[in-house]
Amino acid sequence: MTEKLRLDIPLLLPDVPDVADACVARLLSDIRGREGVDDVHVVAMSDEAAAQLCIHFDPDLLSMARIRELAAAAGADISQRYGHAVWRIDSRYERQARTIGARLRAAPGVLEAVPSG
Repeated sequence: MTEKLRLDIPLLLPDVPDVADACVARLLSDIRGREGVDDVHVVAMSDEAAAQLCIHFDPDLLSMARIRELAAAAGADISQRYGHAVWRIDSRYERQARTIGARLRAAPGVLEAVPSG
């Protein structure tokens, strides 16, 4: 029998701006690889509610408390390893936004820079 646990993603990854962030994929991958975890995916909520991580697990192998601990530890590890910065820049020009993104990606230590409008 499989049980499910839903956890708010902002509680696990407080600095992540949205679920499209690569750190959410890292979190999914980390939890998915655990023994006793059958599935893990993101559940989109309404605009006002935070997206959730839904973990399907075997309660004979892992308790709900242990799943919470694993998710919290994975989120803390990812948050410690990867920093996030969000800059709001007023730009009406797509080309200018792409240039800013390219310059940020060229900076040492920057793994991802995504301009969006």
